Amino acid sequence: MITDNFGIYIHIPACLKKCGYCDFNTYQLSDKKISGVLLDNYVKALCHEIVQAPNRLINLVKTGENRSTQTVNSFVKWKFNYGKISTIFLGGGTPTLLSVKHLKQIFQAICNSFTIDKSAEITMEANPDTVDYDYLEQIYSLGVNRLSIGVQSFNTDILRVLDRTHNPANVLSAVNWANQIGFNISLDLIYGVPKMSLDIWQKTLKTALQLPIKHISCYALTLSDTVPLAKSIDSGQYKALDEKLVAKFYLLADKLLARAGWEWYEISNWSKGKKYRSQHNLAYWQGGQWLGFGAGAASSLANFRLVNPNLPSDYIKGKPAKMEKLNSEQLIIEKIMLQTRTRYGLKMVDLDFNFAKLANLLKLDLIDKSELELGIIVPTIKGRLLHNQLIQAFL
Repeated sequence: MITDNFGIYIHIPACLKKCGYCDFNTYQLSDKKISGVLLDNYVKALCHEIVQAPNRLINLVKTGENRSTQTVNSFVKWKFNYGKISTIFLGGGTPTLLSVKHLKQIFQAICNSFTIDKSAEITMEANPDTVDYDYLEQIYSLGVNRLSIGVQSFNTDILRVLDRTHNPANVLSAVNWANQIGFNISLDLIYGVPKMSLDIWQKTLKTALQLPIKHISCYALTLSDTVPLAKSIDSGQYKALDEKLVAKFYLLADKLLARAGWEWYEISNWSKGKKYRSQHNLAYWQGGQWLGFGAGAASSLANFRLVNPNLPSDYIKGKPAKMEKLNSEQLIIEKIMLQTRTRYGLKMVDLDFNFAKLANLLKLDLIDKSELELGIIVPTIKGRLLHNQLIQAFL
């Protein structure tokens, strides 16, 4: 089903320095995989992809549904006349490496191809080392109204383990500037890092809560085998933390945030009231639709999934995206995995359930009994910690 409103994700894969724990599709500006690929060329390719989006949708519907040309053209005409962009998210990488000129070009391409809702949430991820007051003021004037700042920790020893380059003092400056200008501000934090204690984590949380922010994301450190930090742990340089201790970090975060009046709405996300929840990410978790632009960016439209080539050089050359059409079973699995992450939950009416398994989940205290009585599956705090175990009951 194609809905009226949808989102746009823009991927900027460039970073000043690739962090030791990061496995995202990102590259240092000096990396041989991106060397010679100037940001100017990348932005030019981005804008080209954006303005070609109508033709991309025509081909998508024609190929995927085998519809007549008349039906395809009617669909696209409806989509681009009445469908509106409700969210835009610039992620990476480090989008704040883009100049204001680059951003103007990107937003102009979007405006030329889509109708943007007047109340659209427009988020940009930021490295505190790459912004100043003037830059923030200029991107705000372009329409960016939400800033997601990658903090990870306020402890210099933990930042060193994570191979982060920023100074915690720069975070405070960036937050204060953004607040003065009028941004809705979110901070990203990471727990479960080698050398981290409950005391260090508590101090990071308390520092964050003292700032003029409305949203916090707390992510458990997860490592692929290939990243430098994983290799440092394997070599004995650092010691991985016990799973029970990592769970205590999460419980502490939920406790402190709830005590300060914050609400959890997704396993890793809390906000100071409903209106400050990330509308873009909620679309991911609730089965919304979006178009992804840039190297490695993914799109989700109805039952179609498209993924652009990862390498910026391949993307700039115009290498086509890979497309997959999900069947009904795959769509159900996706729905279970994503919607059970949120406080909005998964409606039982949408699916067939094994009631014996539901009873067992209640017994294990993984799902909320009061919500279940309303026909909705919502994880308890234990269910959030053991989400993989929860979803296995339905797969």
